[in-house]
This record gives sequence, structure tokens and C-alpha cells, in this order.
Amino acid sequence: MSKPKKHHFLPRFYVNYWSNSKGLVTIFLKDGTSRVIEVSSKDICFEKNLYTRREGRVDVETIFFGEIDGNASRALRTLNKSGIGNFPPKEKGYFSRFISTLHSRSPEFIQEIRNFNEQGRLRGEKWAEKVFSETGEDIRGKFKKEIYCDSPAVMAYHSGGKDYEIILNSHWEIIENSSNKDFITCDFPLQIIALDGSDTFGYELPREFIMTLPISPLKILLITSNKNMVKRFVGNLKGFVVRINKETIDSANDLVIAKDKEAEKFIKKNIPLNNRV
Repeated sequence: MSKPKKHHFLPRFYVNYWSNSKGLVTIFLKDGTSRVIEVSSKDICFEKNLYTRREGRVDVETIFFGEIDGNASRALRTLNKSGIGNFPPKEKGYFSRFISTLHSRSPEFIQEIRNFNEQGRLRGEKWAEKVFSETGEDIRGKFKKEIYCDSPAVMAYHSGGKDYEIILNSHWEIIENSSNKDFITCDFPLQIIALDGSDTFGYELPREFIMTLPISPLKILLITSNKNMVKRFVGNLKGFVVRINKETIDSANDLVIAKDKEAEKFIKKNIPLNNRV
């Protein structure tokens, strides 16, 4: 059995909620070309061998994310169909785990780990050369195979943990879109807003936050540490949809995803100037 080479950092089961009647999604590229393309979810939001270990194993993709995404796929289907009130605790746990991995599975995060680990490897090799010259002990080969250089393994280790528990135990609410504009999504769809003004980057969530994740063109999931902020955060529904869609466009790394071309004018208007031709 061949090893999977396409490693989707945004799983197909999520993207497929924006599929049209032909089973395709419409993508808007942020590459300065203004291209609009209909594609299959299997052909976007992936990198070849993104999670392949140094020695060639693909268990991070096939086992670690295979289990997380398989469970989350079923949970999201329940969430979209039945809502929060009828969402089984077990499936809420599955989807919390999925959400807690979304940032750390991205190519940008993986590259940060690789850069950090490469710096550590070079420092280790320099230290090993010094040990060899001073004592004759040869440990130079150790730093070519050391496990800490295995970026996908480090990424898997950091996924979940404390953030998973916070997400699971926070207030969840679905906002249904009754406006005439769909929610769009992108290749980096999870937004975290710090309510206390703290930094939203790094391994830990802010103490006070609202998290937004579009889960279909008609629904968005809000997760927050302060449920009293939801009404103020949403405000007018039509304005909320427009605001969320603008933030989605801003947060996209390479592409914005919509169900059809109806959103084309809005998306092209709001793509930052440096991404336009």
C-alpha cells in the first residue's frame, strides 16, 4: 500500500461544506492574479509530505491526524445537523481536539518548528565538534538523527494539551446566517480574538477570548471564555457576516473558499492591495 503524499492541513471533510452541486468549491487566489477557480477539495490546502518524519514514516498523517479528522468529521456533521443543544459530549470532545490542532498543523507553523530545530541541530553539531576535539569522544552523528529534529513529531506533541481543555470547557454558540450573504472560509479559518488585549500567538490561548470558525456557508461556531460578550460581539447579523468575511479574507494565506462565484465581487474588493494585480 502506497504512502499518502498529499497531507491536507485543512481537511477535506471541512472544505466540502462549501461544495456546489458539482462537488467542487470555488477558490479565490491571493497571489495577485485575481484568479477564480472551481476545484475539488482534494486539490487544495495540502503540501506533499508535510507531516512525513525524517526517516520517512507517515504515522503523523495516517494515524495521529487520521484519528482526529475521522472523529471530527462525524462530530461536525452532528453539529451542523443538530446544533449545540443536542451535541453529545463525546463528539464535542472530538471537535475540540480538532480545533486545538488547526493552527499547529499549518505549513507556516511546521516551518517555524523546522527553523527552530535546525538552529538547535547546528548548535548541537558545533558542541559535538568541541567535545571531539577536547576529549576524542565522537558524538557528532547523534545530531543528524536526533528525535527533536523531527518537526512533525514535535508538532503532534504540541497539538491539544491545555488549549484542548480550555476549548472543551468554554461556552459554545452557533450563529445561523439568515442574511443574503454566505459565510466564506479560507486556508487558515480559525480566528482567535483576545478580549483582554493580550497576544493571540504562541502555544496558549489568551485568558479572555472569542474564537470563530465558519462551519458552513450558513453557520459559524463561536467559542468564548465569556458568554456575556457574544451578543455585543455579534451585533447586527448582516454587519456581522460582512465583518467575519472580511476577517476571513485578511487571515487567508493563499486562498479564500466560497460555495460559488456570487461572493466574487465582495472578495476581490476586500483582498488587500498588495495581493491585487
